[in-house]
Amino acid sequence: MTQNVRTRSLASRLYLNKYTLGRLLVPVVLLIIWQLVAMQVGPRLFPTPGQTWDRLLQAYEAGWLVPNTRNTIWAGTLAFLLAASSGLLFGVFVGMRTFAYDLAEPPLVSMYAVPKLTFYPVFLFVLGLGFNTKVIYAAATAFFPMALLTMRAIRNVDETYLAVGKSLNLNIYQMFRYIMFPTTIVQLVVALRLTFSSMFVSLIVAELFVSRAGLGQQLQQAMGIYDAERIMAIIVVIVLVAFVVNAAFYWAQKALERRWNMTADSMNV
Repeated sequence: MTQNVRTRSLASRLYLNKYTLGRLLVPVVLLIIWQLVAMQVGPRLFPTPGQTWDRLLQAYEAGWLVPNTRNTIWAGTLAFLLAASSGLLFGVFVGMRTFAYDLAEPPLVSMYAVPKLTFYPVFLFVLGLGFNTKVIYAAATAFFPMALLTMRAIRNVDETYLAVGKSLNLNIYQMFRYIMFPTTIVQLVVALRLTFSSMFVSLIVAELFVSRAGLGQQLQQAMGIYDAERIMAIIVVIVLVAFVVNAAFYWAQKALERRWNMTADSMNV
C-alpha cells in the first residue's frame, strides 16, 4: 500500500515537472519563431527580439514608457473593479431568481455577442474625450461576461444545498455567503479571469481610437508613422501585462480547485 502511494506521488511529481517544463518552453519557442520570422521578413518591417529589447530600454530612458503603462494599468484596475463588482451583484441577484434569470439571460447573451466597438461612439459623445470615458467603456463591455457567468454559476448550485439554506431561514446575504459562494468560488474566479480579458481588450481599443495617454495611444502614434520597433515594444508590454494578470487568475483557479476538490467544468459557458 505504501509502495503504491509512493509510486503515485513520484508519478505526480514527474508529471508536474513535465507540465512545468512545457510551459517554460512556450516563450522560448515563441522567441525562436519571432526571430526566424524577423529574419525572413526583414528587421525594418518586423524587428527582432533584440531590436525590440533595445527599443524598450530606449523608451524607458526617454520617459514615455512608464507613465503610459501606469496610465493603462490604473485605468484597467478601475474598469475591472467596476465591471467585476457590478457584474457580481447583478449576477447573484438575477441568478437566485428563476423568473429574473429567464427574463435577463437572452438579452444579455445577445448584447454580449454584439461587437463592443459598436458602442464606443455613444460613450464618446456622451462622456467626451478623457480618462473616464475609456474606464467606463471598458467596464461596461466587461460587465456582460461577469454578469452572465455569475448568473450561470449561481443557477448551477445544487438544489440540496439551497433547500438546506431555506430550511434554516437564511436570508439572501447568508445564502450567498455560506452556500453559494463556497460552491461557486472556482467558477467566480474563472468569471473574473474572462472579465479581465474582455475589459483589457476594450481598454486598449479605446486608447487606440481616442485617448490622451496610455499604451494604446502610444501604439496608435507609432502606427501612424510606422515605427516598427516602437510598435513591437509596445505590443510586448501589452502582452506582458495581460499575461501576468491572466497567469495570476489561472494560478488562483488551480489552487482553489486543489483546495476545494472542485473544477470549473460545471460552468455552462
